Amino acid sequence: MLPRLAFFFTTVGFAAFAPLHAAVEDSVKALAATGREGAGNEAASAAWKKVVAEGPKALPALLVATGKGGPVTDNWLRLAGDAIADAALRDKQPLPIAEIEAFLKDTKNPAPARQLAFDLIGKADATLADKIEAGLVNDPVQELRRGAVQRLLDAAKKQSGDKAKAAYLHALDAVRDEDQTNVIAGELKKLGTPVDLPKHFGFLMQWNVAGPFDNTERKGFETVFPPERAVKLDAQYDGKKGKVKWRPFTSKNETGKLDFNKPLGSLRK
Repeated sequence: MLPRLAFFFTTVGFAAFAPLHAAVEDSVKALAATGREGAGNEAASAAWKKVVAEGPKALPALLVATGKGGPVTDNWLRLAGDAIADAALRDKQPLPIAEIEAFLKDTKNPAPARQLAFDLIGKADATLADKIEAGLVNDPVQELRRGAVQRLLDAAKKQSGDKAKAAYLHALDAVRDEDQTNVIAGELKKLGTPVDLPKHFGFLMQWNVAGPFDNTERKGFETVFPPERAVKLDAQYDGKKGKVKWRPFTSKNETGKLDFNKPLGSLRK
């Protein structure tokens, strides 16, 4: 492997779903227009009540709006979605599950919106949610993928011998979270099949590093240091404590993490 160098939402469309009353559309837009430091919160609070009062038919519009703003916006929309679903289930009103499921299956939709769609299905129909989750092992949304991988792990634990090995190897192909990866690697090692995680995931292990450079009072964040302007592996630079130059370094961490304290010394001061 070759060394490497270390060094909201303007409009809401509702065309895909049954149209809402114009006032409700405006309320959903008000929720989606919230911003940082409380911007739009007063209007959103009033709009939230209107949207929730509209009931299940407002859910598709909420999904369309989710994921097109920031975290504050998504929080308002999720709270509204959860409140609508909880009230509907309490009052034995049906949710538009078919529309929600279709929205979830469209991987072009934003991750927060698809996650909300899955959670709404889970509230309404746990059996359907289980069936859907089993097919999300290769989903691009990590939060959705994680649950599917956990299912593979739970199933693998019930196997033994070659069947267990095959089950864990299948899970290894889908896993992306470090904690689940560690579980899989540990179980495969017990089964006599140690895993080369850097090779399996293609982690970069070989680097060239240069430094340390002065970051007193964090001024380094606003400073463009010479190695950032041009990569010249034979060059020397004025570092924090004298001349520094590029040096090769290989990470020994199984997940490819690079601890700059290793090649450059303690960087705490």
